[in-house]
Amino acid sequence: MYNNTGITFSHRHAKYLGLDVASTLTHLCKQNYSYIRLCTYWNEIEKSPGVYDFSPMKSLLEMCNSQKQNVVLTLGMKAPRWPEYHWPRLINQSPNNSMTQLTVCKLIQQTISELSQFTCISHWQVENEPLDPSGPNNLTIPVDFFLREVVLVRSLDSSRPIIGTLWGNDLIKRGLFSTMESIVDIVGIDLYPKQYAGKRWGKPYYRGPSQSDSRLETVISHSSKPVWITELQAEPWEEDDRQYRSKKPGSYPQGQREKNILWASQFPVSQILLWGVEYEQYNNST
Repeated sequence: MYNNTGITFSHRHAKYLGLDVASTLTHLCKQNYSYIRLCTYWNEIEKSPGVYDFSPMKSLLEMCNSQKQNVVLTLGMKAPRWPEYHWPRLINQSPNNSMTQLTVCKLIQQTISELSQFTCISHWQVENEPLDPSGPNNLTIPVDFFLREVVLVRSLDSSRPIIGTLWGNDLIKRGLFSTMESIVDIVGIDLYPKQYAGKRWGKPYYRGPSQSDSRLETVISHSSKPVWITELQAEPWEEDDRQYRSKKPGSYPQGQREKNILWASQFPVSQILLWGVEYEQYNNST
């Protein structure tokens, strides 16, 4: 099952759920996943302007190195998990600000300089859904700056492929696939079959991708670049934390993980990375 199935592991979300990061990651490395995507969070690395601390990330990568676990590592201002943009203090919180962009480029340079030595890193992911509006203020990274970031990463390390990701539930509606395809080596799409959408008559209702499966399959099959599903829902998407942690969340009933994998496997993608492994570990421990 795991030959083309990987996961995202957010150490920040694992901590939020009360999990021990080291033991959880060690356990996951032993599950023979094809890839584990790890997340660099800007406000953890650069707590003071120009002062970088990569020791927590190095600890995670050392674990993966020791287990010979392939890693996709995210770079930039935007990373998986809310609030998407992980701004450090004293930074102008706008992707359009020229000084912020310069500081992000320095962050990327430092990250690659410090971490490229880890042979477990097989791919760089530049930003997370950079062209899609997200976070509390629905901010978008400009295409020209995203391209600048990708060019920078290639100049610093041309040996590893670059992944760029898009919000897959509205992939066709937003029309960003061809732009992303022209910039990166691998296009990643993020898909959630049961996303909390609101309430009707006092009860929650859920929605999935806005395009049909056949239209999504057509886009993927005509891509000139390899396509991954970089996030496949494997945790609840609920109104609030209480519902997220409930024993019977409506968006993620028993058996939903297997249904989602079976559904995603119909698409002509090279890899599927499950989203929500921290929840699975938390759920198993409670």
